[in-house]
Amino acid sequence: IELPDPSISADWTALFLANGRECAVVDLYFGPATDPRISCDKPRTGTVTTASPILAASAAWPQLLVLLTSDGLISVRSPSCLAVSLRTVECGTRPNDYFVLRSLTGQSEYSSWILSASYTGEARVLEGRPD
Repeated sequence: IELPDPSISADWTALFLANGRECAVVDLYFGPATDPRISCDKPRTGTVTTASPILAASAAWPQLLVLLTSDGLISVRSPSCLAVSLRTVECGTRPNDYFVLRSLTGQSEYSSWILSASYTGEARVLEGRPD
């Protein structure tokens, strides 16, 4: 997932990568058109292992990352410190039921909406606010 990060220059982009329970944020450099190349730094804060496998992830406002894990929990994390969950919300009581997570732009620049849907047709919509 590409993460919006105004702290890095336009030639760089931040990516969130996950596989199973492990995840990391890496910075990629895109060279100029005269020297087209891509290079990658080491993960910003190393590789983080979550308690449960990651099923889905999405970028959310403001510069936050939202993870859906197989235990039915949605956790809000900062790309600068993936190891610490800023907030956790239970979206389902059945493990492995929820499978998709999307961030939607809210009506205000101060909020975002997070949608999680399940195999059984249930959905949860959460509003993310700065507080």
